[in-house]
Amino acid sequence: MGFWKSLVLNGVQDRRGMKDRAEAIRADPLDDRIGKTIDDRYEIRGFIGDGGLSRVYLAHDRQNNERAAMKFARENGISLELSELFLEKEIVAMRRLSHPNIVDFKGSGTHDLRIYLIMEYVEGKSLSDIIERDGHVTWKRARETTLQICDALSEIHSKGMIHGDVKPGNVVLVRRGGKPIAKLFDFGFSRFLDGTMDPTPKGFASCTAGYVAPEILYEDPLDQRVDVFSLGVTIYRTLSGKPPFDGKDRLQTARAVLRDQPPPLRGHDACRDMPVRLERAVMRAIEKEPDKRFADISEFKAELEKA
Repeated sequence: MGFWKSLVLNGVQDRRGMKDRAEAIRADPLDDRIGKTIDDRYEIRGFIGDGGLSRVYLAHDRQNNERAAMKFARENGISLELSELFLEKEIVAMRRLSHPNIVDFKGSGTHDLRIYLIMEYVEGKSLSDIIERDGHVTWKRARETTLQICDALSEIHSKGMIHGDVKPGNVVLVRRGGKPIAKLFDFGFSRFLDGTMDPTPKGFASCTAGYVAPEILYEDPLDQRVDVFSLGVTIYRTLSGKPPFDGKDRLQTARAVLRDQPPPLRGHDACRDMPVRLERAVMRAIEKEPDKRFADISEFKAELEKA
C-alpha cells in the first residue's frame, strides 16, 4: 500500500485539493501564529521550540481549559510538503499509542490547509538540557530514566512500530507525585513494520547522526533493534557526558557509527564508579551488528535491572 493512500485510510485528512494545499504551505509564514486562535479552540500563547522539521507552540485548549503543545511542519532544508508528510506520519503513530512514558496524543486537524498536531504540554527539562547543564547524570538516575524509556519503547514495538529517533533531546523529564517521570516524544521518524505504511523514503537523511543505527545508514531491513542501539547511545551519552560516536560534521559522525569502536564507558571520569555489568549492557546495546545486540528492548531492560 502506498504511503499517501495509507494516510488517507488512517483518517488523517482528505487528499482532495492537493494543489491548493501546496500553495498554502508555500505562502504560510510560520512566525505570525502567536495570539491567534485555531479552529475556535486552540489559542496560541507562545513559542516552545523548533524541531528538525517542525515548530511547536504553547496553546490553550479552550474546550478542556488546559495547556497543550501544538505542532506545525516547517521548512528546514527540505520542502514544506515533505515536512508535512513526516508530521502526518507522526499523527498516525501517536494515535496508536497510550503509555505514561509517552507524551499523550490530544488531537489533530487542519487550519488554512495546514496540518497540526496537538499533544499534552509537558513542563520539564529534556535529557539533553540536563546533560548540558550538569555534564552527565549519575548512573543510578540514568538507569532509572532508561528503564522508563524501555517501557515506552516496549509499547511502541508492541504496536508494530519503531521510534527511529531516540536521543536525549527527545526525552523530557517531569515530576509527577514527587517522582521523576521520563516521557518520550517526537515520532516524525517512526517506522511502521506491519506493512500499513511505507518506510521513510530512501536517500532522505533522517534521524540524528551519532544515534542512528548502522543498518539505517546501510538501508538494510530494520527491526526493533535500531531502537535498542539508539537507546544505548543515549544512555552512554547520559552517563559519560560524551557521545560514543563523534565527528566534526554529520558525515564524519555517520562514518564513526559505521567504522569506529566507542571508548569503554568506565574509561570516562564520570563513569569510574558505575557497575561493570551496566557498562557491559550499554556496550552490547551499541554493537554495530544487530545480532550482537540484545534481541529486543525487554532483554535490554532485564539486563539493566540486574546491573
